[in-house]
Amino acid sequence: MKPEDPKLVVALYLRGEHLDPELVTRAIGVQPSRTQKKGERQVTSTGHEVAVKLGLWALVVEFDSPSLDAHLGRLTASLPNGGGLASIAGVEDAYIDVFVALVSNSEGDAKCELHISSKVLEPLAGLGLPIRISVTAGQD
Repeated sequence: MKPEDPKLVVALYLRGEHLDPELVTRAIGVQPSRTQKKGERQVTSTGHEVAVKLGLWALVVEFDSPSLDAHLGRLTASLPNGGGLASIAGVEDAYIDVFVALVSNSEGDAKCELHISSKVLEPLAGLGLPIRISVTAGQD
């Protein structure tokens, strides 16, 4: 990757107050990148211990490529065919998250072009989930 290439992270998030990550893992047949269960204790970045308020099951795709198509393709290839993720017991919120980090030049300009091929778009649409996209830009 070149320094001016965008940094991409793509993830599938399943969330719910009563979500049981182990049940979701069994239903999907894929090991998650991250889980949490309501009531678990976690330490925040500021060192405070808090109780988790929502269950979470996440599958994160992050590798050294500026291609959104490649990231989404890797995500869909790792999931079973067809939708139904949002109907798993305990899932109240299900979505694909796309995070794009750009490096701006000395004038503060940053740009990138994102592409999703029809080969990736079809299985992505088959998941039946919304896609949330966040873009941030900062200087090198």
